[in-house]
Amino acid sequence: MDSPETLKTALPQLDYQRICMGLDLKQLADACRDWGFFELINHPLSTNICEHLLNQMKIFFSLPLSEKKPLNAPPIITGAFMIEN
Repeated sequence: MDSPETLKTALPQLDYQRICMGLDLKQLADACRDWGFFELINHPLSTNICEHLLNQMKIFFSLPLSEKKPLNAPPIITGAFMIEN
């Protein structure tokens, strides 16, 4: 498994402000398609909200698969992403 340092350099990093201006949309689509997630910088979320979100993610991903599976998105939604020009 990759170290956190390796993932940090490889994980796509996207700027919220640039996305709001309609920039870097291809990079956003690529990150969603190729990685399934990305690091978002320059967003308006407080540190408390981010910490709470990370804590909830840890709780969710520590659940047994039998509890997570019913929450899986239907195949039609999985991987869906749309960009309007």
